[in-house]
Amino acid sequence: IEDMTNAHKEAVRLVDRIRQLISQNTLAPSVDATPRPLTYSAIAILLRSPRYQAQEFVRVFLENGIPAQSALTNGYFAAPEVQEILALLEVLDNPFQDIPLASTLLGPLARFSYDDLAAIRAQFPPSRNLPFYQAVFRAMFHAAADAAPPPATPADLPQRLQAFFQILDGWRAAIRTLGVPDGLVQIYQESGLLIWSAGLPHGRQRVANLQMLYQRALEFSRFQRQGLGRFLSFLRDLQDQDIDLGTAPVATSGDDALRIMSIHKSKGLEFPVVILAGLSTKFNTRDTQDDYLVDRENGLGLQYKDPNTGQCWPSPQYQQIRIAANHRRLAEEARLLYVAMTRARDKLILVGSVSIKNDTPWQPPSPKPSASCALDWLAPIFAENNTKLSDGSPALALVAQPATTTPTLTSNPSNPAPATLDQATADTIAKIRSGHQPEQSTDTPTPSIPQPADPAVQALITRLTRTYSWQPLTMLPAVTKVTELKSHVHPDMEESPAAELIAPAHHPTTPLPESTESPSIQRGIATHRLLQLLDFTQPLDAAGIGRQLLALVDRHLLAKDDVALIDTTAMAWIFQTPIGQQMIAVASAQGVAEGPGTSRIHRELPFLWSMEPHFPAVAPQPAISSNSNLNRADRVLVRGVIDLLMATPTELHIVDYKTDIASQIPVRMPMYTRQLRYYAQAVFAILGRRVTHATLLFLSAQTVVPVDLAS
Repeated sequence: IEDMTNAHKEAVRLVDRIRQLISQNTLAPSVDATPRPLTYSAIAILLRSPRYQAQEFVRVFLENGIPAQSALTNGYFAAPEVQEILALLEVLDNPFQDIPLASTLLGPLARFSYDDLAAIRAQFPPSRNLPFYQAVFRAMFHAAADAAPPPATPADLPQRLQAFFQILDGWRAAIRTLGVPDGLVQIYQESGLLIWSAGLPHGRQRVANLQMLYQRALEFSRFQRQGLGRFLSFLRDLQDQDIDLGTAPVATSGDDALRIMSIHKSKGLEFPVVILAGLSTKFNTRDTQDDYLVDRENGLGLQYKDPNTGQCWPSPQYQQIRIAANHRRLAEEARLLYVAMTRARDKLILVGSVSIKNDTPWQPPSPKPSASCALDWLAPIFAENNTKLSDGSPALALVAQPATTTPTLTSNPSNPAPATLDQATADTIAKIRSGHQPEQSTDTPTPSIPQPADPAVQALITRLTRTYSWQPLTMLPAVTKVTELKSHVHPDMEESPAAELIAPAHHPTTPLPESTESPSIQRGIATHRLLQLLDFTQPLDAAGIGRQLLALVDRHLLAKDDVALIDTTAMAWIFQTPIGQQMIAVASAQGVAEGPGTSRIHRELPFLWSMEPHFPAVAPQPAISSNSNLNRADRVLVRGVIDLLMATPTELHIVDYKTDIASQIPVRMPMYTRQLRYYAQAVFAILGRRVTHATLLFLSAQTVVPVDLAS
């Protein structure tokens, strides 16, 4: 117990207190005088700073059979199941990594034993300067070693390694072709990882964490810079910056679980029983300990530094800013304490920890405005007034444990008086404020810069200031998207969220939010996803599409929230049009005959196309002469995804879905026309066949618009 943190000590103490509350099984009578049973879900534990404490409370409660859940903001990356799947993704991205490879082989997906790994290392020891991943590959293919394999090496080890690496190759190909989110779904389904995790202790939390990783990958895939490597790099950046995502919440309103949350998140809520823990946690004063302080009202405060000794002393301005900041902090802490204490409807329990040395009876501190924690406000009030609860027991109960006591209190803090400056400091500040600052002269002429007489210097200045002949190429993107190219035909026209389905082009450096998209973006993404997964050989009226939609949700290929976003009536309209009937016919014939020359439908078809730089289409800069000798490395790599490519022996037909309303179609048609022409050029460059038809399907407006590809 001596080594336990205060959070752990308070959690251990609260286990008995919560059991006592549950055993009593009743709360105060309701309005109709009916006794109300007390459940775990009626109890909330509020913490000032739950980031480093909530996880400890949850762990202690779960170990003692008390159901508890918390919307934590950390602990996600430390979860074993998350570490295992991230190690697998690291291996899929780059198999030549010793630690992720060893973690994956020992994990639930490969299920090799420590003896297996020891046998591999014994056969190819580190003394031969052989990394572990090379040792695994040599053991897999029976590579010759200087000595015979150790007798303990399992005979089937090479076969098991080969079988697992074949599975890895399939998962790697799935992620490269389908993307990280769909690749994760395939890994979960083929490995049975979700089912296996559900059977472990705290299985619901483990499954929720794995599903949360899929959601994060799905959100990240909407950014321009995608791919497994960049997704892993993004997660590593979060960990390097000490930014955690928080474990996935698993409890719902119907779960009987004690809730742990921050005081900020409890605003506007009310609970029958509130336990306010961590009252001895010190207030955060790091913002007033820097070498300089900045205040909106008081300006800049610096410290004096002795150049000889290196010692620093706060200036009067520095002291004034620090006192003002401390006053604001205490006022904010008092407000938060008031909010927390008023969340309780029937019972309020306040918990804090103090130290007792040499078995000396604990004495509460005297009331003072400059409190360092909430307990400095509350403990003196009850100790001095000897306050009693309604049952006659003292409000301040000290329960001794080694190096800790836990007071239980019920009251409000007194309002702290504002801190004041000592007279000497106040006089010094008054003198500074009454003094005259030296005025800056505005009559100083601007000095002229003489021209150098040395020709060599003049040549150097000319080289440094001249205009670069290939300046437009410096603005040329190495990689771009068709969705960006199409806007250059009318740079002032920007797509609305309904039309632009990919997030702005930047690499995120902060945690991704739970939901940053507008409803129109979410609706567009869900619609495209369903059109990608629909079985065109099944009934495609509104009822049939609705049945397929629910089936996809059951298979975890679509989120439950997507059901309300998808208009099945508008979806059914597509297949009543001539182009929709043609799509059904080609899909029905696709499974009948296979081979060259047969009809096929490709949906959500990604492509990479190396195109010549066209100015100003690619870069809005002055055009470069067509006779310029451009290097092949100056070509632009264009990425895009074609919604639907219908290929028959005689024609290629591109279909693109849009969710714009009718009034927006005329304005955006030039932009969409240019988009489909880029698609057609990419198809011709890659497949060697010209696209014969291109069609825009506007679902919301129920309008079919053919696109002229003659340009």
